[in-house]
Amino acid sequence: MAISETGLQRAIHLLGKLDEVTSRTRLLAPVDAERVIAGVDDRMQPCSRNEAATLVAQLVGAYPDIAMMRDDPSTSKDFALYTLKLHEAFSQFSFAIGQAIVHGGTGLPAENPYKPKPSDVVAFGRKLVARLTDAKTMAQRHLAESKRRREEKAREAEFERNRPSAEERQRQVQEALGRFREGAKAAW
Repeated sequence: MAISETGLQRAIHLLGKLDEVTSRTRLLAPVDAERVIAGVDDRMQPCSRNEAATLVAQLVGAYPDIAMMRDDPSTSKDFALYTLKLHEAFSQFSFAIGQAIVHGGTGLPAENPYKPKPSDVVAFGRKLVARLTDAKTMAQRHLAESKRRREEKAREAEFERNRPSAEERQRQVQEALGRFREGAKAAW
């Protein structure tokens, strides 16, 4: 079962920063950690050429100055080269990451009010990829810690199962004390 977009955003918010997972850490349920990992893997696949073209159009639409370059005959060649470089930049990332890059409120248009360079797109995309990768790594750490805790609990249960009863342990202590007393009397 895939994770929803809202669920993935919450997971990125919670797990998007690398941290140590200890025995005191509250863990994700293993099934949720697996869903986060699968969701991140799905969102890391590079987008298609058509999707990259859509993202370029959305980014150009967010900047009226760039759109005017397209209509001006003296800058139309520059515009074509610019959009080609943007297309190459967006092709490195998944469509979901590209949508986050072009988002007007939280994406590149919110950070860069002027004409963004293709390197700005790549830098912003890499920042988003790093957060996704960190969330995946933390989910994997939660899975590993969950497995370690289950194994430890199983070892403790096995120890308790093989442990003699309280009465048997008391009898063994009395036997050992008796042998000690007999040895002590023989030594005097």
